[in-house]
Amino acid sequence: MTDIYSVSSVAEPSVQVPWLMEFTQGYDDGLTVDKKGVDATPMVVRKYGIGDREVMAFSSHQGRRRALTVFHFHPGFPAELRHGYMEAHEEGRALAAEVTGHAAALRRERFAEWRAAAGKLALAAAGVAQAVAIYVIAHWPDSR
Repeated sequence: MTDIYSVSSVAEPSVQVPWLMEFTQGYDDGLTVDKKGVDATPMVVRKYGIGDREVMAFSSHQGRRRALTVFHFHPGFPAELRHGYMEAHEEGRALAAEVTGHAAALRRERFAEWRAAAGKLALAAAGVAQAVAIYVIAHWPDSR
């Protein structure tokens, strides 16, 4: 078995060691997905019932317009097909798009609330300005 602590931690565009394949994939809409492919452990194979040519993928949101998808490949899945499979898979992109869309909807909602509050404040300020103008016209001797 490979010692995972003997691998260098230098970041490269594509990291490939016997048990890990890692790269970042960008999309036209500005979303990026960090993709990692690992051999499924016997426990994961048993728990999820992964077949010889099957893959289990888990995605999570990693921050602004970014997601992480980890592919657990059955040890019998051909190594030469893994990178192409990971590039074609878009589950992490869908998650990043969903989270980004939800955040944009929340921003639009907050901006609408702010505009409504600013409109009320402007209306109140206009009322105060009108009251001051009427007072000045009615009570200031030089204004008559």
